Amino acid sequence: MTDTQLTPLTSEQSEIQRMAHEFARNELAPYSAAWDRDSYFEPSLVGRLGGLGFLGMMLPEAYDGLALDTLTYLLALEEIAAADASAAVLMSVHNSLPTQMLLRFGSEAQRARWLPPMARGELLGAFALSEPDAGSDAASLRTQAVRDGDDWVLDGTKAWVTSGSHAGVILAMARTDTADARKGGRGISAFIITPDLPGFKVGKKENKLGLRASPTVQLTFDQMRVPADRLLGEQGLGFAYAMQSLENGRLGIAAQAVGIARRALELATQYASERKQFGAPIHDFQAIQFKLADMATRVTAARGSCALMTVRLPRASTAAVNMIFIRAV
Repeated sequence: MTDTQLTPLTSEQSEIQRMAHEFARNELAPYSAAWDRDSYFEPSLVGRLGGLGFLGMMLPEAYDGLALDTLTYLLALEEIAAADASAAVLMSVHNSLPTQMLLRFGSEAQRARWLPPMARGELLGAFALSEPDAGSDAASLRTQAVRDGDDWVLDGTKAWVTSGSHAGVILAMARTDTADARKGGRGISAFIITPDLPGFKVGKKENKLGLRASPTVQLTFDQMRVPADRLLGEQGLGFAYAMQSLENGRLGIAAQAVGIARRALELATQYASERKQFGAPIHDFQAIQFKLADMATRVTAARGSCALMTVRLPRASTAAVNMIFIRAV
């Protein structure tokens, strides 16, 4: 397949898509509105998504994953998002950020310890990069890690952490340079954090306009002692690891947007069939038909763009991330 061609779905992809659709229709759609209204996180979703393999879709079978390609993952994610965008955020972040960081940059011992339970839905993953004063300019983060014997001691606050209040594994970035010798992005390392560590605290939960069933929280590290073997990869390369993982995460968010838009189109089409004016359903009126046709065209184009990016992004990401690594070392 070239980067300008799309091919039909395989039988495996169609089956995964069907399975995700049925789960979304039966297990998510009847409850998603109430969960969103009440800002309620349903903890059983983690185990149920894991039981279907949806939390280890791109992990190798050696770590209890499904070893599927990115396109198949996006097909499943769209189906979940069409029923419950909050559940899709959980699935997207887990699959694209913490699990992929561990897979690509973790030691074999770290991968063996954390990835199988994450793939099975026994542990939910989260990603902690941003801070109250370090959002878009993530390299300016202030959380500090200081080596003390066999531990690293972390102090700081992370902001807008998806699933942070329920995660069992959090990939967190902290500075390992010193105040008198700052190195920008080159002074940031990645750590594997678990909520049982002394000094770990869940802070403010954001009161959001949407995706309310997906908790977004602050995390506070107060003299939190992290065993030295929880350092991910090489010291000073955490920012580069995070940037590469975010490239993958953006595809998941795009597929989530397609799912939301598709559901909006379905509801609009249904309403246009039910609503009557001048003795006829409004879908008989050309102006409404134009609107629905434009919506359908945009949804289809967006889905096609996601599919094409699964081919183009790996090549573009490799070049971009190579530049990040060059600047970080």
